[in-house]
Amino acid sequence: VIGIDASEDMLAVANEKKYDEDSSALFLCQKAEELDLFGTINCAVSSLDTFNHIDSIEKIEKAVSLVSLFMEMNGIFIFDMNTPHKHKKVLGNNTFVYDMDEVYCVWQNSYDESSERTDIDLDFFIKNEDNEDYERYSENFSEYVYDLDKITDIIKKCGFTLLGTLDDYNEYPPSETTERITFICKKTETIFKDELK
Repeated sequence: VIGIDASEDMLAVANEKKYDEDSSALFLCQKAEELDLFGTINCAVSSLDTFNHIDSIEKIEKAVSLVSLFMEMNGIFIFDMNTPHKHKKVLGNNTFVYDMDEVYCVWQNSYDESSERTDIDLDFFIKNEDNEDYERYSENFSEYVYDLDKITDIIKKCGFTLLGTLDDYNEYPPSETTERITFICKKTETIFKDELK
């Protein structure tokens, strides 16, 4: 198993868990659009709307083409994306508050239609173990909205056949109100390194 992430901090957490579980997984610090593996793979999974964090359709195409480059013929590629519906109608300019036993979270979103970007601000208030005080942690990032037909075109252009799409990770097909769509792809054509942009 090979894990890829652009964040050294996230990979440090993954490495801690890896040693706790006595796993042989290999973690590489890379951006999706700069994927560079040591050999071929027969399956790839990208979850939790990773591609929505990529800031251009050209970079998404580069990322998918690199997955194809390193994937064996008939290999499976599964990935998900937040839909335009979710960004415009669910996240939108809304604020969500989660009040749990150990964590209080405020999630604020700002959607800009002209750039088709959602800016997300998360504030976590986590209870200290030794008393009733809370410590505040903040995280800010953006997600980008992409036309799902363009994603389908990229899948085909990069040597994959789209086997199907799902509403999130269940057995139902996507609908107009689907918030996360899962793409299931199979490598059916060879892509060569000199064909990549």
